[in-house]
Parts: sequence; C-alpha cells; structure tokens
Amino acid sequence: MHNKQFVKITPGSPWFNLNFRELWEFREVFYLLVWRDLKVRYKQTLLGVLWAILQPLIATIIFTIIFTKVARFETGEIPYSLFALSGFTFWMFINTSVMQAANSLVYHEQLVTKIYFPRMIVPASFIGASFLDLLLSLIILFAGVAYFEIVPTWKLIFVPLFLGLALIIKISLSLLLSSFNVRF
Repeated sequence: MHNKQFVKITPGSPWFNLNFRELWEFREVFYLLVWRDLKVRYKQTLLGVLWAILQPLIATIIFTIIFTKVARFETGEIPYSLFALSGFTFWMFINTSVMQAANSLVYHEQLVTKIYFPRMIVPASFIGASFLDLLLSLIILFAGVAYFEIVPTWKLIFVPLFLGLALIIKISLSLLLSSFNVRF
C-alpha cells in the first residue's frame, strides 16, 4: 500500500484569512517565481532591460510634446517632462504588474493545481518582478531631477511610505483581479 499524504484545505475566517507564518514558510517559492519571471523577461535580450527604461521615456516625450507645444500646459517651476516622468514611473509600475498578476493564476495553472502553497504567492511574484522595472525607472527619474537641478524637499522622506501604500494597493488589486480571472 502507498502511504499518501493529503492536505485538507479548509476556509478560514471570511474577514481575514492571511497566515503570515505559512507565507514565510513558502518564501522560496516566491523567490523562485520572481527569479523565473526576471530571467524570462531579461535573459535573452537587451531589449527587456532597455524596454523598462524606454517605455516611460517615450511616453514622457510624447506627452511633453503634446501638453507643452499643443495644449500649453504649465507646471510652474518644475519642467513638464520631469512632471510627466514622475507620473509615468509609478503608473507603469502599477499598471503593468497588476495586469500581469491578474493573469498569473491562469498562467500558472499547472503549478497551482499540482502542489500546495499559498496561492497569493503567484500574483505577488509578478509584482516582485516588476519592482526591478520600478527601480530602473527611479534611476532615470533621479537622473532627471539632477539634470534639471531640482533640489528635493523634506517631503522626499514620504517616498517609502508612498511605495508601501502602492504595493498594498497593487497586491490587493492583483489578488482580486486574479481570483476573478480564474472564476470567470
């Protein structure tokens, strides 16, 4: 006779069902999924890294031309290109990772149905992989700040808080959309 082990998954509280200990136990699955996504995205071509840099730059150039030359949009003492780049840096981070994470459970159907691990790791891994794109975009943004000789104010200390809130919103949206995507 075979001695098979089964894990019975039972629902927890309908209001809060997050087991941090279990997430910590399966952290290596998270790391491996992030690493796999980064390898797929960046390994075989320079365009992957270049695209993470060019995407916000191209959007910034297009918006700068449209809103400064055609619409005559004023941003005060901050150059419009830097204003637009700061918006696109965070928008691209939120938009691309939420869209990828929404399809993550369907994309990893074979993995999700074969072994047990906390399912929220799969959408979170796409967010973790897109974090590298954010870091590359932030380097471009800070280079733009240095180029235009903008002196940061004390409000810069709120950037980590803003990033933390953006991550919470992204993970929440990703979990919601990925579960809807599986269901429908």
